[in-house]
Amino acid sequence: MITNKKITKKVQKREVKRRLTKQRQLIWDFLMSVKSHPTAEMVHKLVKKKLPNISLGTVYRNLQYLADNGYILRLGSDKDEFFHYDADISNHDHFVCDHCHQIVDLQKKKVQRLPKLSISKTLKQIIFYYGLCNKCLKIKNK
Repeated sequence: MITNKKITKKVQKREVKRRLTKQRQLIWDFLMSVKSHPTAEMVHKLVKKKLPNISLGTVYRNLQYLADNGYILRLGSDKDEFFHYDADISNHDHFVCDHCHQIVDLQKKKVQRLPKLSISKTLKQIIFYYGLCNKCLKIKNK
């Protein structure tokens, strides 16, 4: 299993070929420090505190680069209003609250294998469970 520390070193080694900018490093460090699955706007708001001149466009481009190169997960689909980003690229599932839209990591106890299909190759498996978190469930039951 690859740990986040090993992933960070792996990213930094690969980035030698492509310049590891201050902005990309700051975005990466922020994502590695949270478990909240932030949107690009959330990343921008918090990274801007350390780097006031960073633009939202720069954040989007760097998140896209990190996701396209397998350093982070981009959660959601084109139908969703916003994508959320996750620096934990280990094999895990997610629970999404339908009311507050909080996303929580669910660690798998064992990896489920998909049946082999003659027409495809599974590259990754991400499962989402949808429902109400405990906080929203309490509000609904009042």
